[in-house]
Amino acid sequence: MRTTLRTAIKTLPGGGQALALYQRYRLAPRLAHRGYVGGWWHRIGQAQFDFMVQQGLRPQDVLLDVACGSLRGGRLFIDYLEPGHYLGLDRHAWLIEAGLRYEVPNRVKRKKRPQFVISDRFEFERFGRRPTFALAQSLFSHLTKPDIRLCLTNLRSVMGGGDRFFATFIRAGSIGETHHNPEESDDVKPFQYEPDEILKVGRETGWQGTCLGDWGHPRGQEMLEFIAPAAAPRAVNATSRAV
Repeated sequence: MRTTLRTAIKTLPGGGQALALYQRYRLAPRLAHRGYVGGWWHRIGQAQFDFMVQQGLRPQDVLLDVACGSLRGGRLFIDYLEPGHYLGLDRHAWLIEAGLRYEVPNRVKRKKRPQFVISDRFEFERFGRRPTFALAQSLFSHLTKPDIRLCLTNLRSVMGGGDRFFATFIRAGSIGETHHNPEESDDVKPFQYEPDEILKVGRETGWQGTCLGDWGHPRGQEMLEFIAPAAAPRAVNATSRAV
């Protein structure tokens, strides 16, 4: 009879605990892409999807997922949207590759043909389509204000009148009155802002913005909405980081 590695480990003294550790670390490389983007994989992914559908996203729309990461929400949007209508941008190629490998079935990839751009400068113009909706889930919560400005400026240059951009943020004071934002954008360290701080940047970069507040995020991040009026400024060519 063939003895599997699982069976062999289980027969050792303390085998039950050893087996649990084996299973945990055997799967770790396959799950690292989930942990890197902050966990709550299924819950936050589903929350993003439900919110955007409630806001009017339809299969025929084109969605730009800014800082798409390992496709926590992207896997749902790719399956929902028409072929070629999902656009994902992130600065980490390995996150997108892991998301495509482990989270999106091959048949869905072949049928839906999602587009991706690897960029740390918010190079939205590299996509072959113009988005009608855009989403940045847990991006502004990791960016300095200059990088938020860059994102908003470059995004405004590729979105037409009436197109909508939604971005989550951490409200100032919600993670401690003594918290100070880091000096540089960071994948892990949090940033918090008053909504008017970001909305002011939005107005200066050509958006009409409003704070929608609570939208059901499990960690309490709130939502901002930006609507593009008719005229669009040119993109800014400067270095930034999408996280």
